[in-house]
Amino acid sequence: MMWIAVFVVFAFGAVSDGNPLSGYQNDPAFPEEVQRIIGGSSASLGNFPWQARLDGPLLCGGTLVHASYVVTAAHCFFYEGQDFTNPSQWTIRLGEIYPNSHENTEQGIRAASITVHYGYNQWATPDYDIAVIRLSHAANINNYVSPISLPSYDAPDGTNCVVSGFGDTTGNGNLASRLQYVYVPVMNRNTCNYYMNGAITSRMFCAGYDNGGRDSCQGDSGGPLACQLGGTWTLSGVVSWGNGCALAGNPGIYTRVTQFRSWISQHTNYAV
Repeated sequence: MMWIAVFVVFAFGAVSDGNPLSGYQNDPAFPEEVQRIIGGSSASLGNFPWQARLDGPLLCGGTLVHASYVVTAAHCFFYEGQDFTNPSQWTIRLGEIYPNSHENTEQGIRAASITVHYGYNQWATPDYDIAVIRLSHAANINNYVSPISLPSYDAPDGTNCVVSGFGDTTGNGNLASRLQYVYVPVMNRNTCNYYMNGAITSRMFCAGYDNGGRDSCQGDSGGPLACQLGGTWTLSGVVSWGNGCALAGNPGIYTRVTQFRSWISQHTNYAV
């Protein structure tokens, strides 16, 4: 396809056994020695109580939007033609900051169902890149595990939002040993479309710096871009795709959650 031939993008999921990234592959022109949440900081327990980690065939993030539901990226369930939407393959980890150890705050809950947006096509532009996971039982809501609100409007250009995740630390499948986060500003749509050669649809938006340096990366896919709107933290974006990580003129691309509020509500039994 022409778009892939021009951009050769990658999706930010990572395969749990160290195999190549899920979805689109790295462009050979981009350096492979890239970090996780680039230019970020280590989180403390309770900083991001909505953060979820998808533990299964592929490694991705997610966001708790209700005690029984997690929002993530559609591309987290597909890799080179393989379909990983069987919920029995997945456990959702909540309330943790250290993925390699068990904290007293951690809750591991099996997935009961996975609904991928019908518009998503793993072989095409990563559009409609959103999915909803229903948990097998409701999470215990406390100071360390708590849902985030859905936005009623888009974050204005320049809004400083925070993206978090457990993504790659080296570009070679070495994941972060602690939850990372970084603040990035929402980028003007026209500027982003200029950088991305017109690939940004109405269901996407961009966040990052013109000169790069701070970004999400492999393994962060499906995780939250949270923006504080009207004093309330909201899930404005879902980590989706990009050309390389934290490179100048290549912002991170996020699923625009405002465009999917009705769909999310429908597939959470109108709980959110």
